[in-house]
Amino acid sequence: MKESNQMIENRLKRAVEASVPDLLPRLLEQIEKEKESPIMNTEIKKEKILDLQEGKKRSAGVWRRLAPIAAALVLALGGWFAYDRLATQAVVGFDVNPSLELSVNRAERVLQVKPANEEAERVIGDMRLKGVDLDVAVNALIGSMVRNGYITEVKNSILITVDSKDSDQALRLQRQLTREVNSLLDGFSLQGAILSQTTDADSQIRELARQYGISPGKAVLIEQLVEQDPSLRFADIASLSINDLKLLLESRQTALEGVESTGQASRKGYIGEDRARQIAFEHAGVRQEEVTRLEIEMDYEDGRLIYELEFYLGSREFEYEIDAKDGRILEFKSKDKGQAGGSNKAPTKTTPTSKPAPPKTSPSSKPTPAPGKDIGARKAEDIALSHAGFTRDSVSRLETEKEWEKGRLIYEVEFEHGNYEYEYEIDALTGQILEVEIEGRSGKGPGPGSPPPATTTAPKPQEPTTGSLDPIGPKRAEDIALQHAGLARGDVRELETELETKKGRLIYEVEFKYAGQEYEYHIDAASGQILKVEIEKD
Repeated sequence: MKESNQMIENRLKRAVEASVPDLLPRLLEQIEKEKESPIMNTEIKKEKILDLQEGKKRSAGVWRRLAPIAAALVLALGGWFAYDRLATQAVVGFDVNPSLELSVNRAERVLQVKPANEEAERVIGDMRLKGVDLDVAVNALIGSMVRNGYITEVKNSILITVDSKDSDQALRLQRQLTREVNSLLDGFSLQGAILSQTTDADSQIRELARQYGISPGKAVLIEQLVEQDPSLRFADIASLSINDLKLLLESRQTALEGVESTGQASRKGYIGEDRARQIAFEHAGVRQEEVTRLEIEMDYEDGRLIYELEFYLGSREFEYEIDAKDGRILEFKSKDKGQAGGSNKAPTKTTPTSKPAPPKTSPSSKPTPAPGKDIGARKAEDIALSHAGFTRDSVSRLETEKEWEKGRLIYEVEFEHGNYEYEYEIDALTGQILEVEIEGRSGKGPGPGSPPPATTTAPKPQEPTTGSLDPIGPKRAEDIALQHAGLARGDVRELETELETKKGRLIYEVEFKYAGQEYEYHIDAASGQILKVEIEKD
């Protein structure tokens, strides 16, 4: 199988020559006999010489007839051996973040090395790997990845993909390469984590790989992951490193068809579950021994890995999303599951024993924590409840969420008291109250004799007049709004009042500004009930 073309030609020539009778020895013997004879027959000599010439002619004729056949056989055999050496039998892909492919022939010699990105070009450098054995090339490439810092204790995962139409050869090569790479990494004192797979990539996969600048092997892996979880998007997952992808698979305990996994992906580049748990508990103001039903897992969102945590404190549910790399709280939700869906009845204690009157200054003038540090959900609730004049146990359905709004991190605090719903927006860094909204639940205000929300100094609303459309008048509506805010007419600016009909009900809309805040009141035109209050930054 490994003989050269020249050797084949020599063998063929010898075979052809062997097929032609060798007349020279016989002729020489005959000439010696004739020399011993005193009489030489000239005619006999001529005949012998002619016989010799004829024999040579016959030999040359036979060779000329066989030469084209021999040449064709040489070309055919030589072409077959050349094709066997040059034909690609498998394509082997290696992905860390550098991505590259090796085309190999049947003898497992490298025919081509193809880098998929700049990192792979740096790994290859000036190495000439064409024609070398596959195991030698793998040794050189893995060593270069380690030396260039692409495989480390922090990112120790690698994806091996064998693409071949011969499934048996592909599986054998996949497992052989897994063993070799593991052995190489052990030699560098690294505990490797390997994902390996076989595939026969089609044109669609290769187009996906080209579109996102990744290898076909990585595209196959991601396509399987997306098919298993449609909430993931190919475009987002494509940006993750192989170490991130293996961590995601390990956290979800996901098994992909045809993908074998060995070793554990490194978590040294992430804060870890223990630290994520500590961050959530400190933010919520709870201790681990107080919580129940704690669940934590690594997940993916918006191009990054996150830790998702859920736990309960009594009937109150907490949900956190924490950046897995830097520990930032990306999202927070808190909800009282015991109240939600239950009775709307408020607790028996509806007001605090000594309820403070609203301040003459805007809500933003309240003392706030120093900027730069998140005040935490519980502090945000305390600020809202204090401003409304209630205690924690006097309200129901207390819910808090943390979110970004107009480039600012805020807490949205919602709760119910009596027949009113309260909603506060509070700056998560400074504790400043940015907006307050108070409205009657299901369009209803408090019943006769019930005080308006958030104050003890507001005037008592007039008793509702059933069916009456006689308005209380704009001045009276303004007085109700101003007294509720704890302000006098001379304190405010841009005081405006309009009478409108909303949902078949006559209301006064009273608006004014004070100390950088804009106030808006909806007041029932017949009864003087405060239906809604909004306070926001001007």
